[in-house]
Amino acid sequence: MGKYLKNVLGANFEKEVKNALYETELKESKIIKMVVELVRPQRNKGSVESVITFNFDSILEDTLTTNCIKNKAIYEESMQYEANEIPIYHVHGYLPREEVIDNPNLVFSEDAYHTQYIDPYSWSNLIQLFKFSNNVCLFIGLSMTDPNLRRLLDIDRRKSINNNLKHYIKKKMPPNHTSIDKIELILEEQDANLLGLNVIWVSEYKDIPSILKRLIE
Repeated sequence: MGKYLKNVLGANFEKEVKNALYETELKESKIIKMVVELVRPQRNKGSVESVITFNFDSILEDTLTTNCIKNKAIYEESMQYEANEIPIYHVHGYLPREEVIDNPNLVFSEDAYHTQYIDPYSWSNLIQLFKFSNNVCLFIGLSMTDPNLRRLLDIDRRKSINNNLKHYIKKKMPPNHTSIDKIELILEEQDANLLGLNVIWVSEYKDIPSILKRLIE
């Protein structure tokens, strides 16, 4: 579908995607608010070094700015940020609400995904590998079906000296307690572990903000 839309819209593709993205008011979710609190610099506590997002929108940047937290959207290799700014890496491209940028680098269509997948030296792949190798990462709101992300996590795990599970992902538990659900839970956890991920199970997605709040405290 993405490739079809890109072909049909041609030069207007990015403009139309942006119009659709901001057609209705993007509201701050509880998760975004908790992420903002995680990112906020705190004395005598470890701070979040950076954020990687697969979203195009600028809602996180807008919310950080509203809360007087300096930030910088990074969406191409040449971009730099100041020491007092939190970098927000848009590895699938960036379409901010107000600003007009020349090259948003959207990874939206099938061919764009393939290009990113086959280019091991693309800035977005390199920055993800660097962050995975040098940080403990918390994954929120991801299904972990993106083949490129899975590949990068697998590379990071294979390069790890002690092969420990150092990253974390939040997942929703299967709804029931049947034998099939239990098998699904085991298989999902095993799959995540193979990618170097510890699973934090939640009963409902609405529970995620409260868990993030405990991390802050």
